[in-house]
Amino acid sequence: MNVLVWATPLEPRPWMGPYVKVTHNGQALRYRGATVKRGDPDAAAYLQLDAGQTRLAEVDLALAFDLSQPGRYHLTPQLVIHDLAPIAEAPPRPRERHVRVPLDCNSLDFDLQR
Repeated sequence: MNVLVWATPLEPRPWMGPYVKVTHNGQALRYRGATVKRGDPDAAAYLQLDAGQTRLAEVDLALAFDLSQPGRYHLTPQLVIHDLAPIAEAPPRPRERHVRVPLDCNSLDFDLQR
């Protein structure tokens, strides 16, 4: 499949839009990363994943949220693949042909201590 990586951790600059919700001690934290308005994607905005292939991305949560206070944090992914296209259909595709796929991801809790 060809995966449009916009607003996902797989994007070369991973914080180009909020794709997680973070709370601290039950209070929502403000997203501090970039938010961009985009035109149509080019082919470089897609990642080709073959059957059974996986991709891992590591991002620094502190670049997009204030994690300076100790306490309990809760992270809820809100990931959407904005276009998922068959490999036979070379990207990019016009927006009217995009197939959006919300991803069902587990949330997690973590504690930060001083």
